[in-house]
Amino acid sequence: MFRIGEFAQIAQVSTRQLRFYDQIGLLQPGRTDPQTGYRYYAIHQLPRLNAILALKDLGLMLDQIGSLLDKAISPAELRGMLLLKRAEAEQAILKEEQRLRHIESRIAQIDRQGSISDYDVVTKSLPSQAILATRHTVADLKESGALVAAAAAAGRAALRPSQRGNLIVVARNDPDSDRLDLTIGYIRPTSLAVP
Repeated sequence: MFRIGEFAQIAQVSTRQLRFYDQIGLLQPGRTDPQTGYRYYAIHQLPRLNAILALKDLGLMLDQIGSLLDKAISPAELRGMLLLKRAEAEQAILKEEQRLRHIESRIAQIDRQGSISDYDVVTKSLPSQAILATRHTVADLKESGALVAAAAAAGRAALRPSQRGNLIVVARNDPDSDRLDLTIGYIRPTSLAVP
C-alpha cells in the first residue's frame, strides 16, 4: 500500500484532492491507520481515480460521478448526462463568441473614430411593446444627437403625455461603415390600443 503522498504522486493529483474525495466518499483510502490517521491507498484504486478524473474532465459533477461509479448507471443514462454537458458547453461557446463579437465591434469603432464612444450599448430582453417611431440614417453619432432631440421634440408636440411612454432610440451600424440606422420614438402605453 502507498501513503497518500506516494499515491498522489503516482496518480499526479494533489493530496488535498485525495483528502477531499475521501471526505465526500468518492475515493476512500484502502486503509487508515487508527493511531496516526495516515491514509493508505492500494494500486487497484488507481483505475477508479482515473475514471473520476476522466469523468470530471467531461464536466460531470462529483455527485454524478459517484452515482455513476457506485450504482452502475446504464450507458443510456451516461449518454444523457453527456448530452446535457455537451449542450451546456455549446451554450458557453455561443456566449463567448458573442462576447468576442462585441470586443471586435468595439475595436473597430475605436479604429474608425480614434476614440472611445460616450455611449455604451447594453442589450436587454423586453416583452414586445407597440412603439410610435420614425427611422433615419445618419453619418455618425454626432449627427444623431441633433436628430434625436428634434424627433423627441416633435413627439412631445404631437402627442399628449398620456399617449406616449418613454423615448427610445435604437441604433444599428455596420462595422464596415460609420453610417447609423436610427429608430427614434415613444413606447406606446399599454393602456392604449394600437391603431
